[in-house]
Amino acid sequence: MLAELTDSPASKAPPAVAGMGLWWLPLVLGLVFALVAAVWLQHEDQLEADNQQTTLITDALSLEATLRGVVQAEQERLDQMARDLGRARPDQPRPHLQDDERLLQALRRGWVSVTWLGPDQRILQEAPDSAAVVASGRGQGLSIHLHAPVVDAAGVQRGELIARLQAGQLLRQYVPWWLARRYEVRMLDQNDIEISGAADQPQGLPDGVSHRISFDPPLPGVSLELTARDKLRRWHQRLPALLLPGFLVLIGWASWLLRRQMKRALTVSNAWRTEAGWRRVMEDSMQVGLRARDLDGRLLYVNRRFEQLVGIPAERLIGAGVPYPYWLPGDIEDAMMRHHRNLAGNAPPGGYEATWRHSGGREIRVVVLDAPLIDASGRQVGWLGSVLDITARRAAEERERRQFEQLAHHARLTTFGEIASTLAHELNQPLTVINSYSTGLLNAMRNRAMPEADMLGALQTLADHAAQAGRIVARIREFLSRHEPRDEAVDLEQVVRQAGELLGQEFAQRDVVVTIRVAPALRPVRGDPVLLEQVFVNLMRNSADAMAATPSAERRLDVDLAPAGGFMRADLRDRGAGLNGLTIGELCQPFFSTKREGMGLGLAICRSLIESHQGAFDAADAPGGGAVFSVTLPCWEPET
Repeated sequence: MLAELTDSPASKAPPAVAGMGLWWLPLVLGLVFALVAAVWLQHEDQLEADNQQTTLITDALSLEATLRGVVQAEQERLDQMARDLGRARPDQPRPHLQDDERLLQALRRGWVSVTWLGPDQRILQEAPDSAAVVASGRGQGLSIHLHAPVVDAAGVQRGELIARLQAGQLLRQYVPWWLARRYEVRMLDQNDIEISGAADQPQGLPDGVSHRISFDPPLPGVSLELTARDKLRRWHQRLPALLLPGFLVLIGWASWLLRRQMKRALTVSNAWRTEAGWRRVMEDSMQVGLRARDLDGRLLYVNRRFEQLVGIPAERLIGAGVPYPYWLPGDIEDAMMRHHRNLAGNAPPGGYEATWRHSGGREIRVVVLDAPLIDASGRQVGWLGSVLDITARRAAEERERRQFEQLAHHARLTTFGEIASTLAHELNQPLTVINSYSTGLLNAMRNRAMPEADMLGALQTLADHAAQAGRIVARIREFLSRHEPRDEAVDLEQVVRQAGELLGQEFAQRDVVVTIRVAPALRPVRGDPVLLEQVFVNLMRNSADAMAATPSAERRLDVDLAPAGGFMRADLRDRGAGLNGLTIGELCQPFFSTKREGMGLGLAICRSLIESHQGAFDAADAPGGGAVFSVTLPCWEPET
C-alpha cells in the first residue's frame, strides 16, 4: 500500500533506531570487562608463579639441607665404624661386621650393605653378603656410596669401608609426606639420569615448575630436583570462570534492554499498523483516485477509488507499464506524449485532462495531477498521481452549454422580434426601389422609348438594391441561426459596426447617435463572431433604452476600441441615468431588470457569452453622467 512507500511519523525516529547505541553498550562493556579480567589474571599468574618459584626454592633448600644432614650423619657413623675397626690389634681376630649392632640399625635406615676392603682393595668382609642383598631386593636401583678409610693406631690405612645407601629409600624415608605430595623429588646424576625418586612407584614427570640443587658434596655429580606436581593454571584457563558471573550480569542487563527495546518496538509497530490501517481506510474512502508509479512509469499502487474509476482490479494494475490498460486505443500516441512529459517532471502544475476507458467500454473524463513521490530519505522514487473523475461535470457543462445556446438563440429571436419592424422598414426600401425600377423598365421596354444607357443604369440600380436586400436577409439569417460555437479570429471593429447597422433604423427612430472610435494597432480577438455580435447588439440596445429620458440632442453612444496588453477592450458609454449604485454582479443576476417590460436575461447572457470567450465584463458610472460597460476579450494567437 501507499503507506509502505512513504515515510510515516511513527517510523521516522522509532526508539529502536534512536537507541542503537544501547545495543553496542553491553558488547563494549563485555569486551572491556574481559580485557581487564585477562590483564588482572595475567598479573595474578605472575604473582603466583613468583610465589610458587620462591616456595619451591625454599622447599628445595630445606630438603637439601635435611638430606645433606642425613648423609653427613651416615657418613659420620661410617667413619666411626671405620675408626673402631682401625683400633683393633693385628694379633686379634677381625671383628665381624654383621655382628655390629650399628649395622643392623643402619640397614633399617636405608643402608643396603657395608663392604670392608683390604689395603689391596680385596673384599675382606661384606654384610650382608651379595646373595642376601639380591634375595631381599634391597639392592635394586642406583645407590649412593659412602667411603670411610680404616686407619690403625699408627695412622697407617689398613683398608676402607664402603657403605651402600639406597637413594630411593633415603628419599622415601626423609622426605616429608606433605612435600612428597606437593613435589616430585628426584636425584639425578650428571647426565640427568634419575638415580632415585621419593615415590614408591614412578608417576610420570609432572608439567609443573622445577628447581635443581647440586648435592655435591657429599655426592659428587648428583643433583636434587623438585618438580611441582600441581601445574599452575594459566590466566586463559581461569578466565571463563571469572568472566561467567560478569557475563551473567551483562546478559541480565542486555535482556532487560532487549525487553525494553522490544516493548518499544512493539509499541511503534502497533502504532505503525494503526496508522497504516487508518491510511488505508482514508485512501479507500477518498473520492479521488490515487496511483503511484516508479521512475520508469510502472504502477506501484492504486487505491480503491482508482480501481472503481477504471473498472480494473489492483492485481491487474500493479506492475503494469505503458500503454496502460485504461488508455483509449485511438489516443495511445497523445497519451504516450503526456506520459513522457510527466515522467520528465514537466507535468502542468494545475493538472491536465485526459480521456480514459472504463473496463466496461465507456469513456471517462479525468483530471490528473502528478507530484513527485519522495521516500523517507528525501529521495524521489516515483510519481504520485491524483485522479478526479469529471465525466459527470463535463456532461453537466455540456448540457448547460447547450441550454445556454438555446437560451441565447431564443434571446436572438426575441431581439429580432423587437427590431423586426425596423428591419422590415430597412428591407422595404430596396424592395420598393426594385419594384419601381422593374415596373419602369417594363413600361420602357414596351414603348421602346428609353435609351440604352439609361436602361443599363436602371438595371445597375436594380441589382444594387437587390444585393442590399440579400445582405440584409443573410445577416438576419446568420444572426438567428443556431450553430456550434466557433473559435476563430474575429475583427472586433467589424462586429461592432455590424451590430450598429443591425440597430441603425431603431437608433435613427430614437435619435441615438453612435460613434465608433478605433485605436491604432487593433488586433483580432478569439471567439465566435455571431455570439459576439449578439453581445454588442444587447449592450447597444440597453444603452439606447437607458437614454430614453435623455434629451434627444444628448443621446450619444460612444464605442471605444483599444488594445489592453494581450487583450482588446471595448467601452460603451451612454448618456443615461447611470447604474444607480448597482454593481455588475447585481445587474447580471438572471431575471433582474431595470426596465418594466424587460425579462432580466440580456446582461446575464452577455456576461456568460463573454466569460465563455475567456473575457471579462464590467460596468461603472461614467464621469459626467451615464454608464460605461466594458468588454475585454483575449487577442487571437495563431496555433503553432
